[in-house]
This record gives sequence, C-alpha cells and structure tokens, in this order.
Amino acid sequence: MGKDIKYLGVVLDKPLIWKKHIKTTIAKDKATTAKLYPLLNRRSQMSIRNKLLLTMTIIRPTLAYASTAWGYAAGCHLNRLQATENNLLRMAIDAPRFVRNSQIYRHLEWVPLREFPARKAKADFEKAGKRSNEELRNLLVRIQHYPGFGTLGVFANMFYSSSCGENKKKYVIGGYWKPDKG
Repeated sequence: MGKDIKYLGVVLDKPLIWKKHIKTTIAKDKATTAKLYPLLNRRSQMSIRNKLLLTMTIIRPTLAYASTAWGYAAGCHLNRLQATENNLLRMAIDAPRFVRNSQIYRHLEWVPLREFPARKAKADFEKAGKRSNEELRNLLVRIQHYPGFGTLGVFANMFYSSSCGENKKKYVIGGYWKPDKG
C-alpha cells in the first residue's frame, strides 16, 4: 500500500506535511506556464493587465487549489510555492532583477500566495457564520472560544509555518512575526 493518496486532486501523505502535493502543484503550474509562455513572456504584445488577468484566472487557481487544507504546511514547502508565483509575476510584468518581490506585490495590489490560505479560510468561516444552519453556527461559536486562536480570525493561528528543521522565527499570516517557542 502506498504512502500517498490522491483524492479530488489533492495528494495526501501519511504525516500530512504536504510535500508531495506541493511538488505536484508546482509541476502542474510549470506545465501550465509553459503552455501560456508565448502569451506571458516579456516579448509578448499582450498588455500587462491582460497578462495578470490570465495569471489570476488560470495559473493562480492551480497553485491555490485546496489551500485551506494545505495552508499550514511547513514553511520550506510554502516558500517553494511562493517562489513559483514570484517567478511567474516577474515574467508577466518583465520586472528587473533588482526590484523586490514586496514592491511588485504592493504595486500590483496582489495578495501573496503565502497569505492567500488564511484569507480564504477566514472568508469561508465568515460565510459559514451567516448560514441559517444552527448546528454549523454552534460549531463555529465553539471553535471561536478554543484556546490559542487570536484576534486575526479563527484560522489564523492554524497557519503557522513550521521552519522545516531550521531554528527561525515562524511566520504568522496576520502580517507580523512571532518568535519560536522552542
């Protein structure tokens, strides 16, 4: 029996570290980018707006598929996904090497893929709270009072990225740094 299971396009491994799923996602993204390269490269006559629209509608969903499930994956795996998105955006807007990724994201008003799962989970949670299903609302109230969940939203604290064996600070999706507790 294999250690990995593919279910609804998500590769689940036994310890749920998401390494195989993220590797598969990056491979899919590279294949999609290769097919769209004539439209996205710097010599393309397509406008930057249309390149970004193409990226947002075709490539970003491939990268972010099931992100509410794998959003708490180890930081080294999320960094690989983020690097893939960074390269894609740089190619689409023909950014020079000396321009920082943070400048690109700020200028384009683009949410980095690393922050996307927490925002999506929070939005899904808020949508679920507005449903008429009483059992669902009761469950959400119980989760909100669970110790350890901060004011950034119920799922924000779930999205700590472990440091993959490195002794570094952990990134919190809410946009601030919290020191390692170990």
